[in-house]
Amino acid sequence: MTAEPADPFASSTDAMDDLDDPFATADEAKSGGGKFTPWPRIEALRDRLIVLVPREFDKEAPVSEYLQKEFNLGKTREEWKTDLVILASGGDFSYEYRGKVKDEDKANPDGPDEYAEMTWTVTADQLPYLIPGWKASWGNIIGALNAITKAGKPMAFGRIRAGYAIATMRKGKTFEDFRAEEEAYYAALAANPRAKLEKPATRWHFEVSEDPKDKALGLAWWKAARADGYTLNS
Repeated sequence: MTAEPADPFASSTDAMDDLDDPFATADEAKSGGGKFTPWPRIEALRDRLIVLVPREFDKEAPVSEYLQKEFNLGKTREEWKTDLVILASGGDFSYEYRGKVKDEDKANPDGPDEYAEMTWTVTADQLPYLIPGWKASWGNIIGALNAITKAGKPMAFGRIRAGYAIATMRKGKTFEDFRAEEEAYYAALAANPRAKLEKPATRWHFEVSEDPKDKALGLAWWKAARADGYTLNS
């Protein structure tokens, strides 16, 4: 067993793949202790300060039948299994997920499984909040996690960002540019709902933070998590 690092966080890296899967999501998950915790969709994590702890990489991870049918995906894809820690959210943190309907709530209790959109709420006093087993299959985020592990760092803290394809961003476009374009699209759509407008294509990124205040939050979580028995050793 290796010693747990005092400061496990990665330095800045811009190594990312130019691939993207905008449809990654999860129906539901259970932690190692068997406690049900639904995985948040990527949209719910946008701009939030988080820690990602890469646990296991699968080059041919199976894709659920639901995602294959819903988004015309293949049967397998690259995927990182991580521990996701939500450090701060500015209050309660709620997110939507696709959950299984209880038998007693189904129209036909003996029929096949039914799914519905549900809401999961994490209160402010529950933060930082650990979600074990969260799976990342977006190409840019996979690239960032690959760079973190290649550098020998066990985790990184930063934010999920919505932006352009990496080739476009390397030419000078920013996350702020993307948000402005996105806001302009929604404003134009509100003004004329029948207009045929092209929505900006979202590419998801993980931006490592260099802010000392962010790092202080990350280290505070790490210290408390270690005291509670959290370990980097599988």
